[in-house]
Amino acid sequence: MPPNAISASLVARALRPATKLPIDGTSLVLLLAVPGCLLAFRPFAPQILSTQNLLDLLQQMSYLAIAAVGTTFVMVAARIDLSIGSAVTVATTTSALLVVKHGVPGPVGILLPILIGSAVGLANGLLVTKARVNSVIATLGTMIVLAGAAALVVGGETIAGLPASMVYLGTATFGTIPVAAFVLLAVWLGAEYVLRMTRFGRYCYHIGSNERAATLNGVPVSRYVIGYFIVGGALAGLAGLILIGRLFSANVDTGADMELQAIAVTVIGGTSLFGGRGSATGTVLAAALVTVISNGLTQTDISVYWGIAVTGGLIIVAVGLDSLRRRDVDIVNVPPTLRPRERRAPTLLSRLALGDHLIWFVVGSAVIAMAVLSPSFLTVDNILDNVLRQSAVIGIVALGMTFVIATRGLDLSVGSNIALSSSVMAILIRQNGVPLWPAILTGLLIGCAIGLVNGAIVTALRVPPFIATLGMLSVVRGLALVQAGTSPIDVLPSGLLYLGRGSPLGIPMPVILLVSTWIVCEYLMRWTRFGRYGLAIGGNEEAVRLSGIPVDRYKLATYVFCGLLAAIAGVILAGRLGAAQATSGGGFELSAIAAVVVGGTSLLGGRARLTGTLGGAILVGVLNNGMQLSSIDTNWIDITIGLVMVLAVGLDARRRDGNVRLGDLLERFRSPRPIVLPDVQARASEEVRRE
Repeated sequence: MPPNAISASLVARALRPATKLPIDGTSLVLLLAVPGCLLAFRPFAPQILSTQNLLDLLQQMSYLAIAAVGTTFVMVAARIDLSIGSAVTVATTTSALLVVKHGVPGPVGILLPILIGSAVGLANGLLVTKARVNSVIATLGTMIVLAGAAALVVGGETIAGLPASMVYLGTATFGTIPVAAFVLLAVWLGAEYVLRMTRFGRYCYHIGSNERAATLNGVPVSRYVIGYFIVGGALAGLAGLILIGRLFSANVDTGADMELQAIAVTVIGGTSLFGGRGSATGTVLAAALVTVISNGLTQTDISVYWGIAVTGGLIIVAVGLDSLRRRDVDIVNVPPTLRPRERRAPTLLSRLALGDHLIWFVVGSAVIAMAVLSPSFLTVDNILDNVLRQSAVIGIVALGMTFVIATRGLDLSVGSNIALSSSVMAILIRQNGVPLWPAILTGLLIGCAIGLVNGAIVTALRVPPFIATLGMLSVVRGLALVQAGTSPIDVLPSGLLYLGRGSPLGIPMPVILLVSTWIVCEYLMRWTRFGRYGLAIGGNEEAVRLSGIPVDRYKLATYVFCGLLAAIAGVILAGRLGAAQATSGGGFELSAIAAVVVGGTSLLGGRARLTGTLGGAILVGVLNNGMQLSSIDTNWIDITIGLVMVLAVGLDARRRDGNVRLGDLLERFRSPRPIVLPDVQARASEEVRRE
């Protein structure tokens, strides 16, 4: 049989770890952990094992498990989907709006969330495969755009009065068992059958295990990847339909944080973030475990915010164990490389660089546009007191993010870092009478500690930066909410207010701090080993390691530095707002990433443009302030930022190589690709020989 005619499914089967158990080890552990948690909570919450509570748990877990099963398909194929929550929001609010206010028949409304979710999945799949945009950036951009679009259409309105057909799945029971549980059972069994018994599922494992081998074996990778994203979107829509049935309404918060929960459940259930391994069974059991923990914390009167922190911790532990297992058993890690491609003559598009000088042209154009839309925009008071003050906080965070991204890393926890460090500082001042500067120093040390933990997880456990800091985002936010609640902590000392509101010589203090931070960062990047080695690590980590440079130590220091700057931004933000709050800093990680990328720092690492980062931060500030003054709905800001992020990634790839495809960025947010060792290859060859 010719090599190119070998069925890819054979290779996929050979690559799967052999097991004599009917379910994999992770699923078996979860199967024991769920009743174990129920029994552990029983002494503190006797009602947790009541029949009614167990039925409620079954209904509560149904929508989360269904959404996570869709995420399982995407992750087994070695992709990620951050738009699940926004897809749920858009699917449910749009469907509810059409049914309640535009007379669409209720039965049609049942299909609408699934169709809209499928359309979102199709858009994500096309971005990842045809436009060749990294799946993290593509779905992150989609998440921002969809969230802004939903808020733009629905606003703060809650759409109630849904017909019985639309709430049926979330409310109806068959006997005493919720109908949603039967829907989950059907999705679960269907997903297991598809993954194990069909070409669609076998190719999913094959693509996730070794995409290049799948391509060489004739697998139409793009077509199947689009299919996996569509499945994920459709199941997200189905989950949203069950959710609005439980809530009897829909609004812009319907799918809030669903993407984090879905990823957490999928990872805890044994699906590998590196692709090629996972099951719907593990995902469903993990959903049950997370639901039991949340319910147990609620019944024992423990703050529900601990559940947020625990979820983040479980993500980190699960991925860390998976990374260690894969290193120790059958793979080794090697640096990702770009596919060799024929060089072409550079085009006009390939010469464009959103960094260096072009970013300032973009900023200037945005200033002119905002000045035309609002005559009050281009005034000294507005530019100094609003635009630059706002840009300063984002800019300081973005400068720290630049160092991390330059090493091929990422820090999604900076917003939560701002919340925890500033809240602890304010509590020490307000409730414990600690002097200002010791309290500020404590806040900065907390920021450094968060960065230290991030760096340790990335370097010691070899957890991909994206998932490590996503888990820390949840952990730190939960700790901030447990510590400070949701109420603002105000009546702060004048010295702190001066850092955020003062204007020595007519120049806002935050701007002075931003410029000072930028000068220090430029010095570190250009004239110290810390900066130069960071760029070298981002350019070719393996070469740097072979040169005897302690790579892990410098990467660790980079995350600590990013955490420090996030904490400094938190101090300034508290002074500017006159209060600290555990919910502050939300969305800052997205604005910072947008500023860094638009400013010209490469997501592939190895190049940083700190001046461009300043320009990117000012651009975000100009858009925010200008749209507010022009009475343009601020949700357009989120939509604009999401689109700009995706566009900037495309231009970054073009800039690095005249014709490099954006798909080469796939390796950016994942750990280095695994290489199958000879014993696994031998199993594959034996399967082929027998066939």
